[in-house]
Amino acid sequence: MDMNTRTIFNPAQQYMLQLMADVKDDKTLCEIRDLLSLYFAEKALSVIDKRWDEGELSQEVMNKWLNDHQL
Repeated sequence: MDMNTRTIFNPAQQYMLQLMADVKDDKTLCEIRDLLSLYFAEKALSVIDKRWDEGELSQEVMNKWLNDHQL
């Protein structure tokens, strides 16, 4: 990366950087990671549930994905 290149953070990134400046230990960092992981997992499940209810997903589709991604 060029030393003259500046990184521009959007407002959400700036907020997270300010918030994380107060994190002083690994335990707190792990707790925040867990909360963020749970948040995004719940959002993903909400989309999946919606698509299932709308008929875009089915057990056959899920089985195909499973078989396509097995090693």
